[in-house]
Amino acid sequence: MSTGVHTYIPHPTLPIYLVPAGPNLLLTQNTPFGVVHKTIYTTPEGRPTPVDPRFCPGGVSFVLSSDIYLLPLDSCSSSSADWKVGDVRRLTRGGDDDGITCGIADYISQEEMDQYRGYWFCSRNSGKDKEVRGSEERREAII
Repeated sequence: MSTGVHTYIPHPTLPIYLVPAGPNLLLTQNTPFGVVHKTIYTTPEGRPTPVDPRFCPGGVSFVLSSDIYLLPLDSCSSSSADWKVGDVRRLTRGGDDDGITCGIADYISQEEMDQYRGYWFCSRNSGKDKEVRGSEERREAII
């Protein structure tokens, strides 16, 4: 079975694209000689595929098993020969613990407010790091 491209994310300033392709995340670039691809992340065997991958300050972020990860792009220029990727870093802990999800928008946000993003990065100038956690845990009330 082959996998097709169903989405791509353009870089905000460079002529490159982030392409989720099954268990892989690819950087691609159109050149005069054709399209250049570089696999920057491959999901380990038996793990789910990355969700909501996107460019962020310092690299590429994505959600994996209800936690947020950062894949640093140490050097990313318009030339694919210069792309250098660092080791993946886990930014949150506790995803999948007691219904806690990190980086995934909750049901109400998705259905009622059309908000499908579950995490944001604050600007470098603000000096504050923020973590967004959502909970889909079930609560019962006695009436």
